[in-house]
Amino acid sequence: TQRMQPVFDAIERAHDIAKSAQLFSEAPNIGPAPENLDAANIVRAAIMGRSDWLQARHVQVRQALTQAQVQARPGELYTFIDELLLWASDFSHDVAIQLDAATIDDKPRARLRLSARFDNNPQDAHNPKWQNTRWFVWHRIAKRLGARTELRTESDHLLLRISFPALGTQTPPQAARQQPNQPLHSQLKGV
Repeated sequence: TQRMQPVFDAIERAHDIAKSAQLFSEAPNIGPAPENLDAANIVRAAIMGRSDWLQARHVQVRQALTQAQVQARPGELYTFIDELLLWASDFSHDVAIQLDAATIDDKPRARLRLSARFDNNPQDAHNPKWQNTRWFVWHRIAKRLGARTELRTESDHLLLRISFPALGTQTPPQAARQQPNQPLHSQLKGV
């Protein structure tokens, strides 16, 4: 079975990506309406759901979570966090996630930060290994959630900042439809 492990991993990855691909549709969602969710609980659930997978790959995920509300469908937000974990663990064994709430213009807004140390070489910051299929998947889901992202790379780590829409504003799918289509790379800063 050791010989077949890369095949099993590829099948699992294809299955995960196929599930996430359901979120790519620009058609209106038939599922449940977006609701105000405690993002900290969703992050904890995603980490717990992936704990065996992360442990098998010797990936440590440190977390600093405070209660923060995000308006989203539970499945979309969970899949988003799960894809972030899978993406970061592709190139790092040391991942940190921080979630907090901020009030901007008298409206509550959740902010998520993910930091990942490069495992091997300082040159990894300029290596497109982190810009893979999983990067595309989580970035696409972030767009559907109406979140703004900022990715910065340093010589030994990368830092991803995600700012979710303020509560009480338009629903995330409406926000995504009203934004002009831009290439994904044009939405990144500092890369």
